[in-house]
Amino acid sequence: MKIVAIACGLLSPKKDYTEINKKNLYLNYGLLGLCTLLAEHGHEIKQFQGEYLKPYELIEIINASDFNLSRIKTPVIISIVSFFSIDWCNELTRIIKTEYGLKCIVGGKYVVDGNIMWLKEKLPYVFRFIEGDGEEIIESVLEDKSTHSQIHNIPYQRLDYSLVHDYKKYNPYIELSRGCGRGCPYCADSCRKASKIKNAKNIINELAYYEKLYDYKPFNVYFQMPSFIANKKWINDYQESIRGLNHIIPWRCTARIDEINTNTLTDLYAIGLRVIDLGLESASSQQLILMKKTTNPKEYLKKAKENLKAIYDAGIWAKLNILFTAGENKKTIGDTIDWLMNNKELIKGISVNYETIFGPRNTLIEELIPLGASFVNENDLFEKGYSYINLSEEIDYFKAKEIISAVLHELRDCQRVFLIRFCLAVIV
Repeated sequence: MKIVAIACGLLSPKKDYTEINKKNLYLNYGLLGLCTLLAEHGHEIKQFQGEYLKPYELIEIINASDFNLSRIKTPVIISIVSFFSIDWCNELTRIIKTEYGLKCIVGGKYVVDGNIMWLKEKLPYVFRFIEGDGEEIIESVLEDKSTHSQIHNIPYQRLDYSLVHDYKKYNPYIELSRGCGRGCPYCADSCRKASKIKNAKNIINELAYYEKLYDYKPFNVYFQMPSFIANKKWINDYQESIRGLNHIIPWRCTARIDEINTNTLTDLYAIGLRVIDLGLESASSQQLILMKKTTNPKEYLKKAKENLKAIYDAGIWAKLNILFTAGENKKTIGDTIDWLMNNKELIKGISVNYETIFGPRNTLIEELIPLGASFVNENDLFEKGYSYINLSEEIDYFKAKEIISAVLHELRDCQRVFLIRFCLAVIV
């Protein structure tokens, strides 16, 4: 039987939404992993992306395919990865249940885990919610059997992009490992033990498969690892294995700015690394300590500059993530802007965001109040699942938004600037 899988979109644009931001397409790789597993077990399945379509618009696309909902008998799998998608998901599930009589199974650990009772009120048309990663139980859930979730901590060997409707719009993604175990308070996966990095030869086999799937046309690929770290042996294995492709495929990754192994950068460039996404977060000593990024801000920033220079010298682009957080004032933000301006020749892109609280029962605000933070609307957290905050008495939410625009204007000479306001994954 045919199965429809849907990645939630947004019901309406945000106030500061732009046509440029609309071009950023975010494939739901977690959902694709589940679709890949189900396809490997003999199920016929197709994944549809909600993106910026209205629910009815997406339904029309689905019904124009071979997976017309009127002929579907199995429950519809839906993935929701952002609290911003709650209203969109509610409308979609209403349509699927009331107009097509189908059950909706909703997963997405960042939204679902620990929030099922709250979600039952916000998404009354959902038949069942799944917590955790879902790989171990998805088949049982589709058959409506009771089972318990298990952690699946092994990277996918290969994602089947042909299962995604109009898949060539998206760049491929290869999962190298899961977890890091560092325990950072601002990361949802920080307490998960890091799995071993995927074998280099297996990665090359994946790339060869994707080349064929994408008709041998040029594409970029994202190597997913919480913080990319590869030893010399892995790099050598990769270099040896890639000879079978006879050319280099460019890729990007994410890493901690203070943990770059500068001795491997030239070798990494030689095997395709072109962009590193780095979490600087701030250049204010006060804010770095408050965020628990470091206990020695001076050394942290010194190391960050050295690593940016090494990345630049290796011919790799560096994209920095900046986060304005509780406790900010004109001086702390000024320190960050000054540092960025002093090093802008080393920076290819900037993503600037402001702290937002997610989760209807999140008590983080209690820790932030002594720093001067407060809710913009104290009812939003429970009503919407997220809440914007005033960072301090000096820098409220609206002022923070103005400053973000000013920062990007100050850095207009950067060759490319990224502005992502809602903490979504960036695919370059």
